[in-house]
Amino acid sequence: MGAGNKKVLLFKTESADDALCQWLRFHQWEVYQAQSVAYAQALIDEHGALVGLAWLENVGGPALDKVEELIRHDTQIKWILVLPRQFAQDSENFPREHQLINEYCHDFHTLPVDPERLLFCLGHAHGLTEIGRHGRHLKSFYGSLAGETLVGRSAAMLKLRNQVAKLSKQDSVVMIVGESGTGKGLIAQLLHHNSARARQPFVSIDCESLAQRSGSLDLYGDEDAVKPAAQTKIGLIESAQGGTLFLQGIGKLTAEQQFDFFRLIKEKSLRRRGGNEKIPLNIRIIVSSETDLADEVRNGEFRSDFFFFLRMIRLEVPPLRNRDADVVLLADYFFKKIAKSHKSKIQGFSENCLQVMQQYAWPGNVRELRNCIEQAIVMSENRWLSPDDLALERRSRKRYLSTLEEYRAEADQDAILSAMRYANYNITKAAKILNVSRVTLYSLIDKYNLRFVSSQGKSAQDLE
Repeated sequence: MGAGNKKVLLFKTESADDALCQWLRFHQWEVYQAQSVAYAQALIDEHGALVGLAWLENVGGPALDKVEELIRHDTQIKWILVLPRQFAQDSENFPREHQLINEYCHDFHTLPVDPERLLFCLGHAHGLTEIGRHGRHLKSFYGSLAGETLVGRSAAMLKLRNQVAKLSKQDSVVMIVGESGTGKGLIAQLLHHNSARARQPFVSIDCESLAQRSGSLDLYGDEDAVKPAAQTKIGLIESAQGGTLFLQGIGKLTAEQQFDFFRLIKEKSLRRRGGNEKIPLNIRIIVSSETDLADEVRNGEFRSDFFFFLRMIRLEVPPLRNRDADVVLLADYFFKKIAKSHKSKIQGFSENCLQVMQQYAWPGNVRELRNCIEQAIVMSENRWLSPDDLALERRSRKRYLSTLEEYRAEADQDAILSAMRYANYNITKAAKILNVSRVTLYSLIDKYNLRFVSSQGKSAQDLE
C-alpha cells in the first residue's frame, strides 16, 4: 500500500514529535501535524479520509479543551486518544476524558505507547474509515434495500459486485451458486431491486420446503368457469407478474416439480387449476443452489435439459474463508447495525477478538458471522467484545486433547453451536439438522451448559 493511501492527523498542542512522525512514515502512513484546532480543522476539510491521533501529555487543562473541540468538530473521523499514565492508574478521577472516549473515540492508549498496538489500532481505524467511504459510494446503487449491500473489498467481492451491477441491467435467467450462508438471497434481491422491475413484486419460493410438502404450495392459483371472475385465486407464481421469481435451492425440487418449472419457464405461461386458458407470464427467473448441479445431473437427480437452460448465466458467491480481507469489514458492518437496533453500549471488538475472527474458518459463512455477533451483543457485559463472547476462542485455539471423550465433547459442542446458529436458535430445526431428537438435543445443551439467545432476545427453549 502506498504512502498516499493511509493518512493520519497527529494533533499535539505541546510540541511536534518528529521521531513519531518518522516512525509512522516508515510504516507507510502519510502524516499531517497540527498544533492548533483551526489548522487541524483545515487539514480535515482538505484531506477528508483521515485517522485522528490526538495526543495529551497531561490530563485536564487547556490542551483537553482543544482536543475536545477538535474531536467534536467531525464525528466521522476515527479518533485515537493518547493519554498520560495517570489516566490508566486512576481513570475514575477523569470524567471528561472518560466521556470523550465513550462518545467519540475509536480507541485510546496510555503513555508510553506500545508501538505495535498503536499500529494495529491505526490500521483498524483506517479500514473502518474506508468502509464508510465505500458504503457512501455504493448507497446510490444499493439504496433500495435499506442499506443492505455486498460488503467487502477482496478481489472476489469486487468481481461479484461488478457482475451484479451488470446483470441488474439485463433480464436474463441467473443461477447463483454458493455455500449456505454466503448471501445468495441478498444477491437475488439486489438483482431485482436495481433492475427495471424494481417497482414490481419480488417473490421467493423455498424449493426444499416445496419438495417436502405432501401437497404443494398454491403455486398456480385457482379458477372455476361457473364462479364469477372476481373469485379467481391468483397463485404464488402469478403474483410475481412483472417482477422477479426467485427459486431458492432449486436442486431440492422433485423430478416432477423440475419438469413443471422447466415447462413453465420455457413457455412463459401457466394454467390455473380448473382453468382452460394459458396465462402469459412476464417474470424474470433467478435460481440458487448450494451444490454443484452438474454432479446431480451426472447422478440422474436433476434434469440435464433444465440444468443447461438455467446455467446460461452463473454467479458464484465465495465462501467467507476465501475472503480473509473482508472478515473485519463485515464484522464492523454487522456490529454497527445490530448494536444500534439493540441500543447496546458495547463499543466494538477487542484487538484479540479481531485477530481470532480472522483466523477462524467460518464454516457457516456470513450468516454464522452475523449470528455470532448478534448473540454476543445481546449476552455480553463487556465494553469490548472478546473471543469468548463470540464463542470463538475454544473453537479456534489449537490444543491437545488427551482422551477420546474430550475429542467427542469438543466435536459435539462445535456441531451444536453451528446447527443452532444455522437454525436461528430454533431447537426443533437444529435437532433435525443434527439428526437427533429434541430431547437428546436438550440433554446435550444441558450437559455442556450451553446457552443461546435469538435475535429477538428469546432463549432457545422458547423458540419451538
